Amino acid sequence: MKRLYLTCAALFLLLALMGARQTAPAKAPKGVLRHTVAFNFKSEVSQEKILADARATLPTIAGATNIIVGTQTSTWTKYKYGISIDFVNKDAKEAYAKSPQSKRLHEQYKTFTEDEVVIDILSE
Repeated sequence: MKRLYLTCAALFLLLALMGARQTAPAKAPKGVLRHTVAFNFKSEVSQEKILADARATLPTIAGATNIIVGTQTSTWTKYKYGISIDFVNKDAKEAYAKSPQSKRLHEQYKTFTEDEVVIDILSE
């Protein structure tokens, strides 16, 4: 009887999982601005220190969320590293650009990078 009960329970669980609906990923709220930078470091540069500083600094900026700093994984592009930040709105992104944290990162590390592309996408 115990075996029948376990078999029925397993079958019920399997059917429930098969019938479970996947939910679509949440859309970013209207007005969110995603700021993405893809770039390469010059060959003589120690990337880990710079990336670690960016990981530590960027979350201290008001209005910045969903921060990703790391190596690029696509083979479709020549860029090896990237930073992506969501800002709650366009004003927060503009404040970020003027912030002492952003200015310091940019001034301190700009000379160590080359060949970059910047993309800002506004959620509508």
